[in-house]
Amino acid sequence: LIFEAGEARDHDRLEGSRDELVRIQLWGAFAVEIVDTIHESYGVPGRSDLVAFFVTDLIDASIAGRLADGLLRFLDGDDDGALHVVIPQLEAVIRNACARLGIVVIKTPQGERPGGVRQLGALLADLSGRMDEGWRRYLVNALNASLGLNLRDHVSHGLYGPVSRVDVAIALHIALHLWLWVRSIEVGEHESDSST
Repeated sequence: LIFEAGEARDHDRLEGSRDELVRIQLWGAFAVEIVDTIHESYGVPGRSDLVAFFVTDLIDASIAGRLADGLLRFLDGDDDGALHVVIPQLEAVIRNACARLGIVVIKTPQGERPGGVRQLGALLADLSGRMDEGWRRYLVNALNASLGLNLRDHVSHGLYGPVSRVDVAIALHIALHLWLWVRSIEVGEHESDSST
């Protein structure tokens, strides 16, 4: 038991999370069909081409390489390997973007209290107002909400299995969305640089 809905607002929260979860999983089923159709029509892309595609100012070559490897594993039918490779990279991209946006990603030590990385949930909450709210909610539910799909926590804490193609397709969809989002951050920075 992770949540007990006692009051009306608790029921609303639970129903909202479940509604988001169903919509995400429905999209994931379509995403599998889309990727499989592209794969059948065009074959397997080269790894170096995929890495070059994923690289941006905020997605370095090592993260891009692992995203490429995750996609290639998915195309090869290794869903478990694909999901376990892609999920940590999504968090890395989110952390890099948050740092670029001035959101604190690492807590500094205070006295005897050690510092450390801030939790993904806190970073996603801090992105409110800095990205489209629908996309932010998608990231929260798919990656980190205890009442949602929660892929990041389930995979990272060893609570996940068996892996479904739908879940991998969702993770890859998030990777592509983050790629678009971080490019928009970079473009926005270049526009503000050129206007000064």
